Amino acid sequence: VDQIRPLVEQGSDKRFKTKWSDERCALFWASAMGNDEIVGFLLEHESSTSPNNGTKNRNSQQGKKESDETVAIAARNGKLGVVRELLYHGRSPNSMGRNGDSALALAVQQGHTDIVEVLLENGAEKNRKNADGDTVLLTAVQEKRLSVVKALIASKAEIETHDKKGKTPLIRAVSNNDIDVTALL
Repeated sequence: VDQIRPLVEQGSDKRFKTKWSDERCALFWASAMGNDEIVGFLLEHESSTSPNNGTKNRNSQQGKKESDETVAIAARNGKLGVVRELLYHGRSPNSMGRNGDSALALAVQQGHTDIVEVLLENGAEKNRKNADGDTVLLTAVQEKRLSVVKALIASKAEIETHDKKGKTPLIRAVSNNDIDVTALL
């Protein structure tokens, strides 16, 4: 934080492009790398780091942009402390990654049960379907993520949902020969 404090205080441009990606802000990169301290500092100085006119919205429903992919990248990368910090500062638990998957879906795919639980506690949409027609429960069953399936069932995720081919979570569990998940469903 000591290294970036003078840059932020001097109004440094916090957005840049790399040869691999579109323009990204410092908060995105700090979230992706999992540096809780830098994320917290940048959020405290959001008026100078935010691409959305710097509106600071601590614990408010306003400004919870699903297009802000910071929660999604932190969730995908298993950065629990960063996810908590971002949510505390008003970021949406339903933020979407560049590929169109929600933060919750990315955490489910990677098996980050602790992050799944935090996102659910903060209102993540557990029954939203992705482009393939899968909910996060269908994905968790497909990926054989027992602890994630338990967390989703405990949060009352729809267990009678189905994918585009009509397969329910139970049918997926049985076809995967997953006895533990089958017993849960």
